[in-house]
Amino acid sequence: DDNFKGLYYDPDDQYTVPYAYGIVGGILFHSVTYTRDKKPLGDEKNLGRKASHGCIRLTVDDAKWIYDNCPYGTTVVIQE
Repeated sequence: DDNFKGLYYDPDDQYTVPYAYGIVGGILFHSVTYTRDKKPLGDEKNLGRKASHGCIRLTVDDAKWIYDNCPYGTTVVIQE
């Protein structure tokens, strides 16, 4: 399934995120969360609210864009 490229699986919390793109340490850009069998857990309506361990959650389309267009080593500046 092309929507699950760059898949990251969190063994502790039992979820996956497609288009995971590392920022620093365990902090990632990624889409909303899914179960291991690819059923949505997260909801794009909740983006912008604190709901992760510090990751930046995005729509699937936005996470895919970053995954496809930002080569490893791209500088990331996060502003509030």
